[in-house]
Amino acid sequence: MAFGLYSISRQLEQGREPRLGVCWSESRNHLRNELLFALVMLVVLLVWARAASMVHVFFPVGEELGLIGWLQFLAVGSAVGSIFATIVFAASVVALPMMLDRNTDAITSALTSVGAVINNKGVMLLWALLIVGLTLIGFATAYLAFAIILPVIGHATWHAYRETVRDTGSAS
Repeated sequence: MAFGLYSISRQLEQGREPRLGVCWSESRNHLRNELLFALVMLVVLLVWARAASMVHVFFPVGEELGLIGWLQFLAVGSAVGSIFATIVFAASVVALPMMLDRNTDAITSALTSVGAVINNKGVMLLWALLIVGLTLIGFATAYLAFAIILPVIGHATWHAYRETVRDTGSAS
């Protein structure tokens, strides 16, 4: 779905009328890299899930934690989750648009994405917070707002990629 949104943005940028067939074709042409990227993200997700379950080792379910215990549990769980969320965001923020635009492999795209985050920390933090906020709005509306939110995020991500990653392939 993301590739389709990026393809539409690219077609509009090139002054063309967006066509679904072009979106499908471009997505199919990059399927190998998309799948490799998805596999890497799946491994990160599995490690993330394991780390989250390990938090419960230190805060057993059967014990009465009390207010301080619950606050500690939430703080530790949030810290662990934020580490993994940062890894996923950094590796993916401009990786998929770059794969589409430059036909780069998944690893090069992910490393370029990490470089873009490192070189643009403030803007990327704001972008991550906007995505989180918009996602919460999507959840709060029983997923209905996602019909508007996801295309807007996709289009904005395409333009963020175009502004952040130079033609040489390195982050600005």
